[in-house]
Amino acid sequence: MPRYFNFNDVKNNYQILDPTINLYKENWIGGQLARFNPYWLVNNVPQTDNISRVILYGSATFNFLPNLNLRLKGSSDETNSIYEFKANVGTASTIEVAPNGRYIISQVSNTQYYGEATINYNTKIDDISLVALLGTSILSSNLNNGFFADSRTAGLKFPNIFGLQNINLGEADVSQTLVRRELQAVFATVQSGYKDFLYLDLTARNDWSSTLPSQSFFYWSAGVSLIVNQMVNLPSFFDLVKIRASYAVVGNDVPVYVNNPIHTISSTIGLVTNTLAPQPGTNLKPEQAKSFETGINIILAKGLLKVDATYYRTNTINQFLSVSAPLGSGLSQYYINAGNIQNQGIEIRLSTEPVKIKNTFSWLSTLNFTKNTNLVVALTDNLKQVTLSLPGNNSYAYIVQEGNAFGDIWGRTFKRDIQGRIILDADNKPQKNSVLSKIANPTPNFVLSWRNEFNILKNFSLAILIDGRFGGTVLSFTQSLTDEAGASQASADARNNGGVVGKFVDALGKEVDKVDAKIFYTTVGGRAGISEYYVYDATNIRIRELSVSYTIPKHVYKTTFIKNLSVSFIARNLLFLYKTAPYDPDQAASTGTSFQGLDVFGLPTTRSIGFNVKINL
Repeated sequence: MPRYFNFNDVKNNYQILDPTINLYKENWIGGQLARFNPYWLVNNVPQTDNISRVILYGSATFNFLPNLNLRLKGSSDETNSIYEFKANVGTASTIEVAPNGRYIISQVSNTQYYGEATINYNTKIDDISLVALLGTSILSSNLNNGFFADSRTAGLKFPNIFGLQNINLGEADVSQTLVRRELQAVFATVQSGYKDFLYLDLTARNDWSSTLPSQSFFYWSAGVSLIVNQMVNLPSFFDLVKIRASYAVVGNDVPVYVNNPIHTISSTIGLVTNTLAPQPGTNLKPEQAKSFETGINIILAKGLLKVDATYYRTNTINQFLSVSAPLGSGLSQYYINAGNIQNQGIEIRLSTEPVKIKNTFSWLSTLNFTKNTNLVVALTDNLKQVTLSLPGNNSYAYIVQEGNAFGDIWGRTFKRDIQGRIILDADNKPQKNSVLSKIANPTPNFVLSWRNEFNILKNFSLAILIDGRFGGTVLSFTQSLTDEAGASQASADARNNGGVVGKFVDALGKEVDKVDAKIFYTTVGGRAGISEYYVYDATNIRIRELSVSYTIPKHVYKTTFIKNLSVSFIARNLLFLYKTAPYDPDQAASTGTSFQGLDVFGLPTTRSIGFNVKINL
């Protein structure tokens, strides 16, 4: 929106009467484009989502012997939701509003039932302790009455009357969905200890899923812990030395209707043949995650120093993916199991209480360090690369490639000469390479946090958490699009400076140190520009949380029914201590895999400030 424009002109006059139809239309600068007057949206495009939810839970335990019991538990979770979207006549056509308006209604009833029965046994014989569990469970999920109707371009019979009876049903999008899914399982766990220094944990589970009816999947885990200071005599300043190691396999089924694809019926065109199916000659398998973990816990000098260090490695195999099907197969995509994605890293926690004066003052300081690296070890024998999002009209894509890290962002880069100078064309526009290159990955090199807590005179406490993310790179389309429009500070500075400064070489081979701002940013900026230019360091350090608490002495309120009374001030995401990216790099455009490390006009992250009163009776 142009900076000279007075927003009050459309805030107080967001709609204007169209005398030809005697109805109001949206009033907005630039006409009815993809940008809407927000006051028109609030008043004339209401959206409502009414949700009711009922959760029930119950359990019962039957004790047969002092160390043997049967426990039954069950739960039900039922959610009913009704969503309505009403777009009045005059709303911009970019959201497919027909001349008489648009109406969407959906109604969904979702239920989930869970039941579990376990036999529990525990005993101790001499130096050996034993806790065992044998159980079975069932989980049933049902999506019933998934009704959906959308008038879309079919429109309404009468303007601005929103109801099913007013939709031109012959051309509207109408559907009804029924989804049922069930997971059955048997499982067992055994925990055994020897002389309070050696512990062994074993688990096993077998699942039967309705989405993989022809097979079941078994997974298990084993872990061992050793309390060294209970086994041998260590120097007296060792309060605890514990070594642990574990290995686990976890299974996961596939989405519903994937292994057994179904056709659908369209309200407008009739039978719609399914075009996605498992690759011929293959049976889809459950996904598996195989993980190994080892670590050590040390407590020294009666808690003066605590150390908790962990190393882990997880390999996820048989991941569920979709790939393009060959021409002539009659399908658009094949479902396959593929991949071996490895994540490994270390986590270290150091905690110390260097000052502790009873009833007067104490200081507790905790430092957390985390480092994770991931690697695409393998896809399939015939598949070495998967594109999760096609560039299309954009200048980037998420590509999973063997030998690279998961989360790599590929994009358009500048054409450069052997000296690294950006090559310009005859119109002095920067040129870009025709193929994509790896330009970013939002995964940090490591994450570091430091928390300090101070307690004074038993009544007053102060805590501050500083959080840092170091490394990783992100991509900002907000900056790219505002640059293209000439609405960013960077473009203004370039205009004032007489152009964009850099190392360029023109079509004649002559070195150029400045390019016209409009030519540069309309070429480099925008969705189809050169995304390399909009990659930023994701490193940032912030005050994640600050809290101040005060426990009011009892003699102040002088009541017997109040046991404890305290007040607190809590502020979260308070401020950045260091950041170079033009937005909060921890923020993502969406939770989807193809939107991590990407900013597309996301709302700014906010700080929260709260006041808390806690009363114990």
